[in-house]
Amino acid sequence: MVLRLHLLDSLPQVWVEQLDGWYHPNPPVTVTFGLQATPVKPVDADVTSRRIVHLSYYEPLETISVEAHPRPDGKPGSLLDRVAESGANVMVIHEVWNAIQNYWITDRPEEIKATVAAAQARGLKVTPYLGYELSTLAPEWAEMSDRVLVKHPDGRYEGGWQRQPPQRDYMVCYGSAWAEKWLNGVACMMDEYGFDGVYLDGTIMPWGCCNAAHGCGYRKPDGTLGKTYPIFAVREMMRRLYEIVSARGGVITAHQSSCCLTPTLQFAHSYWDGEHIGGGFKHDAQGRFPLETFRAEFMGCNFGIPAEFLSSDPKALSYTLLHNVLIRPGAGKMLDIVSSIWQVFQRFGTASATWLPYWRNADMVRSDTPGVYVSAYARDGRLLLVVSNLGLADVEALIKVNGEYSSASIVITEEDQGLPHKTLTIDLPSMGWEIIEIE
Repeated sequence: MVLRLHLLDSLPQVWVEQLDGWYHPNPPVTVTFGLQATPVKPVDADVTSRRIVHLSYYEPLETISVEAHPRPDGKPGSLLDRVAESGANVMVIHEVWNAIQNYWITDRPEEIKATVAAAQARGLKVTPYLGYELSTLAPEWAEMSDRVLVKHPDGRYEGGWQRQPPQRDYMVCYGSAWAEKWLNGVACMMDEYGFDGVYLDGTIMPWGCCNAAHGCGYRKPDGTLGKTYPIFAVREMMRRLYEIVSARGGVITAHQSSCCLTPTLQFAHSYWDGEHIGGGFKHDAQGRFPLETFRAEFMGCNFGIPAEFLSSDPKALSYTLLHNVLIRPGAGKMLDIVSSIWQVFQRFGTASATWLPYWRNADMVRSDTPGVYVSAYARDGRLLLVVSNLGLADVEALIKVNGEYSSASIVITEEDQGLPHKTLTIDLPSMGWEIIEIE
């Protein structure tokens, strides 16, 4: 492989019309870059290895104590009981765990310790929310804010979201001294409260910044400020975070939107993507969300980092299941659906099966219905099929199976079917899906 870098065709703009002399030499032109090979680590094809439930994102919590919070399904017991019964093994607590946004100290330490201990007793790791902001409530605000915040070219701070209790939260630059402060805080937080890692909101992203107080920004030839992106600093911070969390047996799960930046993301154990898609995942004639887009951004195997999709709509599973990706549920109805999929996959043994995605399995299984796609897992003479209708109309899907198989069962509803002439017919609504076991 040959890599050619084309940098300049003429004199650098900063040298034009400037006399280069002994006492006033022109500044050098320096180019710094890195190359990142992917996948960044061995691909983990087992989508059930980390079964994560995200609390207080989809549903509000009345109390941070998930052991005391009532179950949202109305059954006896606590919210923590529901999470544990689902088969989850990691629980994320969103922004409600601390009063100061993106800070490592909580105002309810005993309640947090009790919640973490109760979850761990049920086999759950607990990871709290941390992100990319500095709050006006932080003790360091007065001393450090102007030196560490992300600044726009006109000098204003980026962000400024309102949070409760009353505070404003501005985007912090991890190319500043705040990175060291924050890393030390994460270590103290895990040691003090017993957390099993961190959930990161946007932390892996090197935000464009013009704050010269910590070395960001540059002067353009016309004298105006331009943004720089501290990718190397954020990468180093994430590398150190990985060491801190891994040394304590924890996990890092990173949320980002359309910024699969492997030099920083590689130091996470998984990533959560899709918030920027919202409800626009429907595969229609206009191609608003083509399958190639999902394969490039949302699968994770090309990066070497396990992926989850962010959606509260069960229809999104018609996309994700085809690509060996699951939705991360909250504690509502989606948890029931995803929990049943966890059970099906574990019972079949998808972790040790051969995965055959829809673009390379035609010799084993195929759809004869336009808009319907089939991916499969093969193990011990059995198949587990994921069938999705990504078309705009409801259909009677026709699926052909090659091989010595005699029976089919729709496993979510436990509905048995025959397999006459190696053919299945399934009624599927638009954006509908089914999981079928073939023996």
